[in-house]
Amino acid sequence: MLDMIKYLPLDWRRRRNYCTPRGPALPNNRRVQCLIGGSVLSFRAPRHKPSQRVVSPVSRSPYTDALSQGLHVKEGHWRLKVIFKRNWAFWGPWMTGDKGELSMAVAVVARHEEHEYPNTSFFHPRVFESALVDYLNTTYGDQQLDEPGFPKHQGPVDWKAENHLPVFSGRCVVYRTMRYAKPFDPEHLVLFPITQKHFVHITFFHSIYSDDRSGPLFDTTPITELQEAIINTIQLDLGPEAQAEWNRVAAECPDMSLTEHFAPLKWPIDLDNQKSVVESEPERLTKPV
Repeated sequence: MLDMIKYLPLDWRRRRNYCTPRGPALPNNRRVQCLIGGSVLSFRAPRHKPSQRVVSPVSRSPYTDALSQGLHVKEGHWRLKVIFKRNWAFWGPWMTGDKGELSMAVAVVARHEEHEYPNTSFFHPRVFESALVDYLNTTYGDQQLDEPGFPKHQGPVDWKAENHLPVFSGRCVVYRTMRYAKPFDPEHLVLFPITQKHFVHITFFHSIYSDDRSGPLFDTTPITELQEAIINTIQLDLGPEAQAEWNRVAAECPDMSLTEHFAPLKWPIDLDNQKSVVESEPERLTKPV
């Protein structure tokens, strides 16, 4: 009861003293479910609790397939649809205001139909790695508008291949950059295929509202702990069509794991002259699928 009063979501005594804020707890039983191409992606996540109510959540019905109406947001040769988005504020003690916020977004990504990779499957690890290079280059590889030749982002950093889902997956971090400053505003990414032509891109972003030049003026551990707790609850149940495609590729590919080493990409790139890795370097594929 005391903690409920201590961490009220109010900003009446704004102070910059170092503290440990508190955010929402992970629900024990309630799971978010997303139907994607006949497969079910699920995870546990708190209800939408942003610091500003003007931030609206995004959530699709678990009974409506995310691919039923196609993907529409354009990004170079890629198209995507955000199917889930929530924000969670972390409040300082005794009405000292919001110290930071964690946001999570889940998107389904695919190539534009006219730019699909021919005779390939995202369930093939080498194809997926090549596709990630293209996608990350398109999404993060542009340059600063006011500083020609200097990238807006740096990454992927801290790459980690994982195998806890029924398909391979990868985690990494992409930072924003500014000349004469350390990389900042990390985006934590979780990426894995879900159909032959689609993959899931989950993003976690930490917003810091109480800081100075030395860094955050509060303990950011609660934000990281909530992020990791959500990731640890992610489950994927492949539908019959996706499972059959995975089995087909696995029968032809001796190693169904992602690379353990994914070096940061060289950014910025020339988006106008960029060619897909699969199209320009087909030898990167260990075996046609």
